[in-house]
Amino acid sequence: MPISFKRLADGSFVRVFPDGRTEPYTLPQPDFQALDGLSDDEVTAAAEADPDAVPMTDEEFSRGLVAGQVARIRKATGLSQNKFANRYGIPVGTLRDWEQGRARPDGPTLSYLKVIAAMPDQVAQVLKAG
Repeated sequence: MPISFKRLADGSFVRVFPDGRTEPYTLPQPDFQALDGLSDDEVTAAAEADPDAVPMTDEEFSRGLVAGQVARIRKATGLSQNKFANRYGIPVGTLRDWEQGRARPDGPTLSYLKVIAAMPDQVAQVLKAG
């Protein structure tokens, strides 16, 4: 079992070893000063030469944008994924898939989420009354 990393509830990271031990881990910070000295073409060439910098397809990029939008809408309500899903009649697994970019809500569902963002309490009241 390889070493893995886990993000904790407080936003910090730990390294998880095969035996279950953990130790604090600090994400490496980019050296922006080194990048400032490079031209756009040099930055592009470096990114293209990096085997870990796989370009996203347009679909992957779009899914990422929507995932962030869904997560921001939920977080603005102050609710956990479970409570948000329960309150607004969304399967929690589906919400997780949206927030993690594994799936994308369809057009009407995106509209529903935007209504929730604009009027969270009113939507909850209508659903509770209905």
